[in-house]
Order: sequence, then structure tokens, then C-alpha cells
Amino acid sequence: MSLYDWDTNPANNTAEWKRVPSYPGYLVNRNGDVRGRSVPTLKPQLTRDGYHRVLLYNENGPQHFSVHQLVCAAFNGKRPLGFSVNHINGVRTDNRAENLEWVTPKQNTQHRRNCGTYPSGEKNSRAKLSEDQARQVMKLRSQGLTYKQIGQQFGVRPSTIGWLVTGKTWKESNLVNL
Repeated sequence: MSLYDWDTNPANNTAEWKRVPSYPGYLVNRNGDVRGRSVPTLKPQLTRDGYHRVLLYNENGPQHFSVHQLVCAAFNGKRPLGFSVNHINGVRTDNRAENLEWVTPKQNTQHRRNCGTYPSGEKNSRAKLSEDQARQVMKLRSQGLTYKQIGQQFGVRPSTIGWLVTGKTWKESNLVNL
């Protein structure tokens, strides 16, 4: 009986399973399930960013892997240099092979903007102002105040005000049209 007899038994296969490269004893299927020889299906952890990940072991020890990376590599081929995985439907926990594709970082960002999952405005973790404050900034700027004067009122740098006013930040909002 070989190491992989457990994964070739038709009774165990309701979906197509492929081996995880460099991690013998682990398989992934089109539905985004990962399993090992001693564990029927690994339970993925949810990361702070909203992705599923699993812990795999080999001779070098344990390593975390994003499930979408494993599935995409198994069913869409090796990751091209500089590419990342895109969830076609915009749902980070939907790791089905047909929902994953390799894209450039620029394509991935554009897709996130189109899906509404790109963190813009106050959804951005680095936002210094709320949407109400950003609207106030635009109003004050239209009244002739300088970036420095406005920045002092809100406790932010003049460059932060300049980026907002010129549309380099808050791009997806309608603040520029006020």
C-alpha cells in the first residue's frame, strides 16, 4: 500500500483532489477543501483580512498557507511571477477553483474597486478623517482656506488635505463633486 492509496480510493473521492506541491500527504479539491492523510478535512482559520488559511507540515516544519493560493495553484497552474489570486465574485472565503484566477496587482485592485471591496474613504485602515470631516474639508477649501489652515483645524498635515482635495485619496467617494 503506497503513501497515496488513501487518496485514490473512489469511496473517498466525491470531488477531484490534487496534491499540494512540497507538502506530501496534503490534498486540495475544486471546492477549496484541504485534507491530510490523518485528517479528513482541515478546518481553515479566518485571518484578520478575511481569508481562509490552513497550517501544513513537512520536513521543514509547519507553515501557514492561504487556501485560495493552494487551490489556484493546483487547478490554474503555477503562479506567474508578480501575479496574485483574484476572487472573481469578490468573496474572500469562496475558494472554489472556478472563482479563482491569477491577475496582476493592477488588475486585482481594479477588480476590487469594481466589486466595492476596495477599502476607500473611512473604510481604509489608514484614513485620518471620517467622511463627514472630509466633506467639511471640501467645503472649507471651496471657501478659500489653505491646506495648512484646514489641516490645523482637523489635526492633520497639509499634505493629507491636499491629497483629499485633489482626489488622490477618497477616489471612490463623491467628495470632489461637492
